[in-house]
Amino acid sequence: MSNPKIFCWKCGQAQEDILLPLARLAKCKNCHADLHCCRECRFFDTTVSKQCREPVAEEVQDKKRANFCGYLEPIPSAHKTSGADKKTDDMAGLADLFGLKSDAGTSNKNDADEARRKLEDLFRKD
Repeated sequence: MSNPKIFCWKCGQAQEDILLPLARLAKCKNCHADLHCCRECRFFDTTVSKQCREPVAEEVQDKKRANFCGYLEPIPSAHKTSGADKKTDDMAGLADLFGLKSDAGTSNKNDADEARRKLEDLFRKD
């Protein structure tokens, strides 16, 4: 029985010759990110309380650092899905749906300036 292929949650590099269960201090051979961490686990989910779907696991504060969790189950797609990316994609989708501008910098300032100009024109006494 062979070990499932493990990919780094941070860079996506395949981790060859990694034994399971993961050692607590296991690191990615490419970017040196901790592998025994929440971001590498199938229970990691930013949409739930404590960002973990394992009901009896103790809360871990830093999801990107090595921890002592005994419920860790590495997931091959850890590098593809992260809550932050999903949230960004969801927000962009909502902005497109409602016709909002995704870049809040200069466009909002220009819109505000235009609105002020129209307001002043409306109440200007000639």
